[in-house]
Amino acid sequence: LVGRNDRQDKRRLPLNKLLNQLPQDGKLRILMDHRPDEINQNAELPLDLQVSGHAHKGQVFPANLITKVLYTLDHGYLDLNNRHFFVTSGYGFWGIPFRIGSQSEVMIIDINR
Repeated sequence: LVGRNDRQDKRRLPLNKLLNQLPQDGKLRILMDHRPDEINQNAELPLDLQVSGHAHKGQVFPANLITKVLYTLDHGYLDLNNRHFFVTSGYGFWGIPFRIGSQSEVMIIDINR
């Protein structure tokens, strides 16, 4: 399991460096990355599953139209290059304390190797 802070954290290591620190034992590699903004690049790395949030599925309409353009996946599930990507709209919110056109959610992922 590899976790990374938001890209604004200047101490954040590149993902390939973090993955190189893991044992090469064939076990499942799961990434928890705050923003889903590097999904296309991460689909080329040796990982199995990524879970992200940040976009809140726009939180307030019409921001969901903007997040849909900004991110390869702003909400839901994507199988890309045999890697599994999940982006949740999250339970909380950012800034204004309400949502319009977006539901709070907690995602449950069943993993079967």
